[in-house]
Amino acid sequence: KKNNNDNYCLNIYFPPWILDNAMKFTFAMFGSFALAFFMEVLFVSQTYVHVTMKPSRERKMIKVGLHVVQELLGYLIMLVVMMLSIEMLFSVLAGLMVGYAWFYDVREEKQQQQQQQRK
Repeated sequence: KKNNNDNYCLNIYFPPWILDNAMKFTFAMFGSFALAFFMEVLFVSQTYVHVTMKPSRERKMIKVGLHVVQELLGYLIMLVVMMLSIEMLFSVLAGLMVGYAWFYDVREEKQQQQQQQRK
């Protein structure tokens, strides 16, 4: 879409959400970073639920709910990347990297606990 200066601008998710100035673009980058970071939170949450809860209908429903939210976030992140903006791509990648690095120890610890429980 064009802005008042006849320059093309990006839309994010909905037509009214036009990134036609630096502040909007910056907020979109931080939002993309946050979505990607939250994706890693969901990965860790699924592992946590699997390891800490006993097999039950409740655990299964929680895992299904987390999976649905994770898939939704994945598609939202895909739409951001498909905007073909290198800045938005790097925002998503940075969010995934920071989230993974932040929660890596938690994920490793839970997986080790799970392996020990199997023995």
